[in-house]
Amino acid sequence: MVKDMNDEKKISFEDLILRYLIEKILERKDCLTLKTLAVKGKDLQQIGINGKEMGEVLSFLLDMVHKEPEKNKKQILLAAAKQK
Repeated sequence: MVKDMNDEKKISFEDLILRYLIEKILERKDCLTLKTLAVKGKDLQQIGINGKEMGEVLSFLLDMVHKEPEKNKKQILLAAAKQK
């Protein structure tokens, strides 16, 4: 356990790691939700993806950018959507 200088509470090493990772994610402005995904439903409609399939593809793309944040680019995501 380590003391947090801000509020004098003891925090675990795991909490420190988690705080560090959250700070890094926020600094990089990683995509965390569909709202910050580089493609929208309208983009998918333009390539023929509609209805239930659209939700599945958006979920797939969001999962993809969670694993590889650098792929949150419109052209990369549209190419992945076409292959899905």
